Amino acid sequence: MITASALPRVAACPGSVALSKAHTQNQNTADGTVRHAAVEEAVLEGRLDDIPAKVREFIDEGAVVTPEVVVYYNWRTGAARQTGRGESARAYDVGEDEIPGTIDLLIVGRRLVVVDYKGHEDVGTPEEHEQIMLYAVAAARIHGFTEVTVVVAYIGAGVEDARVVPVVVDCLELAASRAKLTRIMEAAEAQSRKAVPDVHESRHCKYCPSKSVCPSKVGLLVQVATKGLAVIGDTTMTTERAAEAYREIERIEQLVKDARKRLEVYVDEQGPIDLGNGRAFGRYRRPGNEKVNGAIAVQAIRDALPLDAEAFIEAATERTTSKTAIERAAKALYPARGMPTKVTRAVLARARELGGITAADTFPLGEFAVDRQQAVEKEAIDTDAVDRLLTAAG
Repeated sequence: MITASALPRVAACPGSVALSKAHTQNQNTADGTVRHAAVEEAVLEGRLDDIPAKVREFIDEGAVVTPEVVVYYNWRTGAARQTGRGESARAYDVGEDEIPGTIDLLIVGRRLVVVDYKGHEDVGTPEEHEQIMLYAVAAARIHGFTEVTVVVAYIGAGVEDARVVPVVVDCLELAASRAKLTRIMEAAEAQSRKAVPDVHESRHCKYCPSKSVCPSKVGLLVQVATKGLAVIGDTTMTTERAAEAYREIERIEQLVKDARKRLEVYVDEQGPIDLGNGRAFGRYRRPGNEKVNGAIAVQAIRDALPLDAEAFIEAATERTTSKTAIERAAKALYPARGMPTKVTRAVLARARELGGITAADTFPLGEFAVDRQQAVEKEAIDTDAVDRLLTAAG
């Protein structure tokens, strides 16, 4: 099944439709789903202030505004239909020769407006984007319009900072888009009958679900495995050869990037991969930089160092403080061997008990030592630090 969102890729590489697919969910697509859900919910609840301001400008008085509208376009007959709305409707009930898709926001009033939300990546001019124009063609046929305003809203940086690109397409441009859709689907149909389809490298390879079995990608790996990189050991380098080598390296780097994304999906679902020798690959906890509340640090110092509290407070704190400032004060006031570390730990332990230290941990993907990670996860506050310090100082 070819959906509207796949049309830009199919237009660039019709052969990709004949390859097996491996759909994966990465952080970018997950973030995009969250963004789309947020603006959809805002419309359903009547909170139009929570969609991009420049999109609101296209909502005329009395217009019907509907998010997540499912449409079907028959590329052979030119017929179109509209069914349910929302996530439940994404289980497309596709008829023969139909291309399904979901319009992010449809505005029907004195004018017809099709809004498509994107993240950060620029998709070019809306009237040349196959997915967006299918929505325009289908909506125009369904609602009886000969002109459609197509709007691309880039919400990757947030609704308030959304960049909005509107274009009005007339009946001639809609007719040209219908003809273009027919050519794309005819080419895809021809490729699907081939034992080995023709494939073409393009920027759409980045999102292709068939990368792992693509003849072009597999051929590149075989070439590198048998002949090595073109740039390595080349004693007759020319400008043309250098350009070829650069393009080859770019393609290989993209393959590696895609492989890492698939690993990321695997470890997020299944857990870390055991590499042996006490090492693993997966998500590990990286403690964030601790921030110490100045007021609570003062109380912690007074609790931990009652005899020298005021001098220590003057040296270590302002309205806010840091672990580094506390360490510097400890070195200045307790220079004896081992004492700066003990003093620092005592003050920080008490500050933790009082709730004055916060840190936002991160969970990057990478290789880590299993024993070290377990030690980090089991790390606990040393509640006896103050007593041990006072005993040592006494």
